[in-house]
Amino acid sequence: YFSQSFADRYDLPTMLLPAYTDLSAYASLPFEEKEKLIIYSPDAAPWRDAALKTLRSELPDYELREIRGITFDQFMDLATRCRFSITFGEGFDGYLAQPIHQGGLSFAVYNEEFFPSPELLDFTNIFSSAEDLLENIVSRIRGLETDPEQYRRANKAMIDVYDSLYSKDDYVDRVLKLVNREFEYFPLHLSQ
Repeated sequence: YFSQSFADRYDLPTMLLPAYTDLSAYASLPFEEKEKLIIYSPDAAPWRDAALKTLRSELPDYELREIRGITFDQFMDLATRCRFSITFGEGFDGYLAQPIHQGGLSFAVYNEEFFPSPELLDFTNIFSSAEDLLENIVSRIRGLETDPEQYRRANKAMIDVYDSLYSKDDYVDRVLKLVNREFEYFPLHLSQ
């Protein structure tokens, strides 16, 4: 979505504005203070109902809560208190990011269009397919909840990915470039 071809296609100067959300106002919680709560996105993935049915039947000690019809502050409260979250959307999105930044762990199905690298397939919380998630999510949750150190390592690995991609300083610099109309790509007819 960010290249010379898009600038040409839409006949517009283009620049990258990363999806940065400043979460510094929200304190995170360590694993030991997390609730047995799994939050999930409202997206309509074809495998969503099967995943929720599996979670409800095999993890009866967990509360499941859809994120819908609430404010961002209410969402952040849930993202802070939950141990786990699941995104049924594009995968590398806020339903994955915000709980991680609050000390939690989020699950997603890998999507090469939205994830920054196939290396994320090696992460504990990223599944290669819907079938992989359906077969393995319960055992991963049970394993992570009994090994807080592994949970913390999985969380840190995801934080490291986000920190390598997004920063407040970079975001502010890019907004200033937008204000000053310092685009990165120009339609070919404008650059000649």
